[in-house]
Amino acid sequence: NPFSEETESQIEKIATGAEGLTGRDIQQALLAITTRLKANYDGAVLPEITPSEISEAIELIKTTRGLSSPNKARTIGFNTSGSSA
Repeated sequence: NPFSEETESQIEKIATGAEGLTGRDIQQALLAITTRLKANYDGAVLPEITPSEISEAIELIKTTRGLSSPNKARTIGFNTSGSSA
């Protein structure tokens, strides 16, 4: 199992962060993580995929697709910080 034990317990949080993405987008996020881990694999112990890595990869795709800003204060054109923009 390439996922850390804590990933399963945070699956709802991860899924909420992936709102607005397609299954292919999520697949691309996981592929990016596994590609990076494979590139850095030293042959000893295969590193586990953590919830934070998944969330970061999903956020990167959302930012690339224009669904989220890098500062996370604005998402899909709505100001969520309470201040006007």
